[in-house]
Order: sequence, then structure tokens, then C-alpha cells
Amino acid sequence: MATTAPAPLDAKYFDLQFPGINAQFKDVQGVSISVPLHTSSTSDSMGQPIRQRTASSVEYGSITCSAGATADLGLDNWIKAVADKGLEGNMKDGTLTLFNAANAPVATWALTKAVITALSVSSISVEAGGHLDLQATFDCEKIERTK
Repeated sequence: MATTAPAPLDAKYFDLQFPGINAQFKDVQGVSISVPLHTSSTSDSMGQPIRQRTASSVEYGSITCSAGATADLGLDNWIKAVADKGLEGNMKDGTLTLFNAANAPVATWALTKAVITALSVSSISVEAGGHLDLQATFDCEKIERTK
């Protein structure tokens, strides 16, 4: 019996939510989890080489959200607080959710102890249909896909 490959996720936009912040983005990069391995060599009792691998601390990517928009100043206020006061009290737990064309959530990631590290306006268009085009980068202590 042949198995069929899962259909790719129908992606329309990402919704980013932190306490007091809600923004939508068209592109997200850096949602990654890696476990670096350290390799060493030793010998067994017969003198035969043995390769040993050990895992080091889990590393999470910096998430960059691009082509975004939000109606509030939540992201601006957050990066200002980090710039003025540092990390203490400025880490937030939130979610990143991928929505499909029917506006139904198809994938969700929990972001733990995230801090905003960059915020820029890529472009501002005053033409019909133009919008504020934000790019925001976040460093997270943990990223976990929950859906």
C-alpha cells in the first residue's frame, strides 16, 4: 500500500502575539531548533577505536518576521524598553501562528522568554493599497511547535 506525502501547508500569513502585541507578517525566517553534537574518540578494552558523541545545549534560531503590519505601538514600545532597561522584565512568552487562505490556523509555535532585538520599517507606501512594512527580530529562550 502506497502512502501519500502530506500536503504542504497552505500559508497566507503569520500572526504574532505577545501580551499587549498583535502583528501580522507575510514572511518568517529562523524558526529553528538544533542540537550540536560533540564528537570524541577513545578506545575499547581491545584497543579498537570508539567514536563517542554527546549532545550540547539546544540552540534556538533568531526569528525574523518580515513584511508585517500592526495598528499599535506594542513592538515599538517593547524595543524601546529593551534599549532603555535591558532584558530584566522585558522577556515575553508568545505565539507565532500560521494561517491558511481560509483564515484557519495550520501551525503554531510557542515562544518562551522572547525578547525583541531589532525593529525596522522596510518601506512605507502612500500609494493606494500601500502599508507600513515592518521587520522585527526576536531572540527566544525556547521555540516549540505545538500544532
